[in-house]
Amino acid sequence: MDPCDIAIIGGGPCGSLAAISALSYNKDNYVTIFEKRKTSGYPPHCSGLISISGLKKLGIYHFAAKKTSYNKIRSAKFVSPEGKSILIKRRKNELLVLDRPKLDAYLAKQAQKLGANLLHQHTVKEIQRKNQTWNILFTGGRSKCSSITAKIGISAEGHHPIISSQVGLPTPSKKWFFPAIQYELDNVMIPEKETVELYFGNKIAQGFFACMIPLNDIQARVGLAIHPNMTKGARTYLNHIVKKHPILSPKLKKSTIINSWGGFIPANGPINKSYTDGFLVAGDAAGQTKATTGGGFNIGGYCGLIAGKIASEAIERDNFTGTFLKKYEQLWRSKFEPELSLMKFFRRTLSFLPDKTLDSLFDIARQTDLAHHMQKVDNIDLHGIGLFKYSLSPKTIIHGLKNIPQLVTSMFNGFLV
Repeated sequence: MDPCDIAIIGGGPCGSLAAISALSYNKDNYVTIFEKRKTSGYPPHCSGLISISGLKKLGIYHFAAKKTSYNKIRSAKFVSPEGKSILIKRRKNELLVLDRPKLDAYLAKQAQKLGANLLHQHTVKEIQRKNQTWNILFTGGRSKCSSITAKIGISAEGHHPIISSQVGLPTPSKKWFFPAIQYELDNVMIPEKETVELYFGNKIAQGFFACMIPLNDIQARVGLAIHPNMTKGARTYLNHIVKKHPILSPKLKKSTIINSWGGFIPANGPINKSYTDGFLVAGDAAGQTKATTGGGFNIGGYCGLIAGKIASEAIERDNFTGTFLKKYEQLWRSKFEPELSLMKFFRRTLSFLPDKTLDSLFDIARQTDLAHHMQKVDNIDLHGIGLFKYSLSPKTIIHGLKNIPQLVTSMFNGFLV
């Protein structure tokens, strides 16, 4: 196989966007994408709930809205273990419920149209650096094992990276890979199709939360994730709430499952270093996901765009040193680091709280008008600083004094896992 300029490991949205960015910067770059799946985007591992503002920043909103959108979401209803609820209603629709396989396939095709060589059912097994060039060993195609050389590599492997660790870069901790499962259901009783519902509690989704995302007036996605330390599996929790949750299950009483898929939600927070000589890491592999919700499409995708541009600049200047590629990390951290780290803090603090404390926090949120505060957050993708400011407001602190011991204990448990 002919040598390439940029080898991208992973043909999901982050990898495709990295290729699009690299080729938009210089159409003469020879970019090869390795994707182990037969089809980009399938099987899905995502709820498909993505912010409109993020899609616009990626330059794909119009296609996503016209060709892959099932529904628009304006509000989020949060339900405590005891059934107390808080409704956060934004001024306009800010989320789309998407057909992720269709969107991922579109991005892959766009990369190919620009000239990327996309190799489906090809898995990179090993990477070695010789004379400032990567020798990449992979399986797939007609031969059992082949190789290609590349000037620079980008890992967009997803939540379980293998190759980035081979080049000496850190990987997200498996202790914060949350097993997740989701049902797509028909004949659901949906009270408000522009409202997503989130359910909390250790008997509901221990360590994370469950949600119901309307697709239309009668169909919805219902899913959850749990902390990997839990003894019961995610499917057991999901089947339980579908049948027995006092608020959710009546809405699903006559429903039927039309699809099901699972995966892992990376909630580790960003890795400590995402670059080295001749190599960059982006997306879930770099921990560029929201630990509070598990969402990573927009932030990871944007970091993919940055990675592709910096890789092209490195080729243009014939400079593949870590000193030069550090620019990639500086750019993405300047945009997302404070938010991602704060979301990591909130996730580790909330994951081990007892139900009694969770219910108490819901009471405090209602007393201190959290809903009004979150209405003023400009970007719902970047909500960490908004939550942090709310948590440190005098009114919130006064109401929450009695919960400080439980919060501190949960926080320590989270950071000691």
